[in-house]
Amino acid sequence: MLNNFINNFIETIDYLEENIKLILKNIDPEIQRNTQEIRIRANRPLIIKCFFKNYYVYNNSQIGLDKNNNLYIISEDQIKKSFENVCEYSVYAYQEEINNGFITLQNGSRVGIVGTAVSKDKKIINIKNISCLNIRIPKNIFNVADELITKTMSKGLSSLLICGAPGSGKTTLLKDIIRQISLGRLGYLYNISVIDERGELFGNQAKNKFQNKFENNFDIFDRYPKPTGMMIALRTMAPDLIVCDEIGSKQETDAIEDILNSGVKIIATAHSSNEQEIYIKPQIKRLIEIRAFEKIVILGSNKKPCEIKKIILI
Repeated sequence: MLNNFINNFIETIDYLEENIKLILKNIDPEIQRNTQEIRIRANRPLIIKCFFKNYYVYNNSQIGLDKNNNLYIISEDQIKKSFENVCEYSVYAYQEEINNGFITLQNGSRVGIVGTAVSKDKKIINIKNISCLNIRIPKNIFNVADELITKTMSKGLSSLLICGAPGSGKTTLLKDIIRQISLGRLGYLYNISVIDERGELFGNQAKNKFQNKFENNFDIFDRYPKPTGMMIALRTMAPDLIVCDEIGSKQETDAIEDILNSGVKIIATAHSSNEQEIYIKPQIKRLIEIRAFEKIVILGSNKKPCEIKKIILI
């Protein structure tokens, strides 16, 4: 498993400017394995987040909390070259994603983009003068969903809403739930449709060598808008289960209602800093009221990802 985590790190930093890539490539493998984010800001120190803390990166590829003359400083040109690499030298092809503030790489890593917004009719039509890129590196952790599946699906497939704050492990759990159910963990090979709107669950399946090692019984609707993907899956794939990440819009909840009426199970995630917040979000509250989910799973803090804090029966 160590090599798989490191390979994901190496694949991700391959998009960065050559000197940044070299510094990060020489970081200790244990640090690479635990890196969650890489943050590069123009004329500012290179920072990585690992072990759930932010650290400076030094010129010798060491990391630490001390601000000294050995800090590796990112130049404006390095930001520009990294951004061009992320866009595969075709900004136009990624314009819609750029306008939304992020680009998802082929392996599922997500690059947040900060710069100067160009707006028209109160809508962002471009981001120029890129000043910061924040790369979030996804983790594929096997069997992290063991406890959740045991506690929520002992009697068979169930519809779940997994809630937690950013960094609490929602997506990591979701990926392992999909993997385990697709491999027959529940005693049956269910048809699973995964609506991967941002490519963060499994990235580009055709190019994701790590994920292609598994013979999984699920279909990935890569970059489909969630409402559209859910309805196409429902009408064409005869799914037993539809899975999607980060629900919350009216269009998404409307689609989930249609799924509910069809008898298909759904597993989804939603942002929530605490249990109380779930019930004050109008669309999530609506889904709870119509019993779209059988159970709500509340996760703990981002300091201990994938920890189940509470399970609520609906």
